[in-house]
Amino acid sequence: MKHELEVPVIKAVIIAAGEGSHTDTSRPLALKCLQHFDGVAVLERTINASLEAGVTAFVFVLGFQDERIRKFVQVTFPDLNADYVHYPNRSRIDAEYSLSLAEPYCRSCDFITFNADVLFDTQIISRLLSASQPNCLCIDQNIQSDTDEIRIVIGARNLVFKANKSVAPETAVGRLIGIEKIGKAAARLFFADLASTTSAMSRHQEFSSSPYERLIAKGIEFHTVDITGLNWLSAAKRAESKLPEKVH
Repeated sequence: MKHELEVPVIKAVIIAAGEGSHTDTSRPLALKCLQHFDGVAVLERTINASLEAGVTAFVFVLGFQDERIRKFVQVTFPDLNADYVHYPNRSRIDAEYSLSLAEPYCRSCDFITFNADVLFDTQIISRLLSASQPNCLCIDQNIQSDTDEIRIVIGARNLVFKANKSVAPETAVGRLIGIEKIGKAAARLFFADLASTTSAMSRHQEFSSSPYERLIAKGIEFHTVDITGLNWLSAAKRAESKLPEKVH
């Protein structure tokens, strides 16, 4: 009797909870993730790149105009294996809280995570998922010291040692681009940390470390995937950049 090989579940958590762009006040508020570049919406490009790289399911964390984004996904990808989580009406969008909402769907599988409005070379996800290590952070060696970014320091065995915004640019090997992979063995601890942190933040406690640095302190190993030379950019800043229309 033949048994089919079980296909590993790899999910993509896509954060699309923020509001649209106000860059053009003469037009209605535009959702950044649905802006078109090279004739394709940013979110459509992201989903296609994820599917081609081997992602088998999606979790969308939605807030502003959530029904519009859901409809776009369902019409454009009618057979997509997708779950939708609504970000409650809060005074500000918090990245860690947004991620924590995906916990019921990702606590026992490998997953990658990124924001829906980031325009990036499709090779980035392929490179991330092809990395043999379960927990990986995509980094760019082009560090901008005047921006609010998480910078990375490498320690023994080429493992991530520090990952926070206070790392001095001259000691960092690169900066996070906001695209990461978490293995299923670390998933529960990852979400437990997010839950603890967001609860503390609701009591107005501040954290200077990233969730990755906090997990490193608990014994979880993180590697880096260097994507230097590949294009990536927030769609909101596309008009201010010289990034070519075709980035794939």
